Amino acid sequence: MTTTIEDHQLEMEINELYLISRDWLSNLEFMDGENEFLKIHYSESPECEIDPDYPEELCQLGQSLAELRPQVTMFLEKLESLTHGHVRKIGLSIIKDHTYLKHRQEELLATYHAARRIIIPLSNVVHNGYK
Repeated sequence: MTTTIEDHQLEMEINELYLISRDWLSNLEFMDGENEFLKIHYSESPECEIDPDYPEELCQLGQSLAELRPQVTMFLEKLESLTHGHVRKIGLSIIKDHTYLKHRQEELLATYHAARRIIIPLSNVVHNGYK
């Protein structure tokens, strides 16, 4: 009976990791679209003339998003094989992968929010006729 309870708890934990990872994938897809939006708004801002290299940071954000998305997808596939497949061997690599991906996703999210806080007020100035 204890084994059944432990298996059920483990399955619930893996399902939770899976849902968290799906949320990360959604965040990455959202940030990818928003990254393009920010590039356009920055190019229209007066700040673009002062600091034309800033879009390079947005390009790096886009590259990092493109690199992280397949890693999250692979992690999701690992979790799927644990829940739906016949593989029942769980190693520390799952925890290491989860921690790494969580950290990278949080870094990219912070970078995105910082860029958004800078660019959106600048584009509002342009669109309100203050250019």
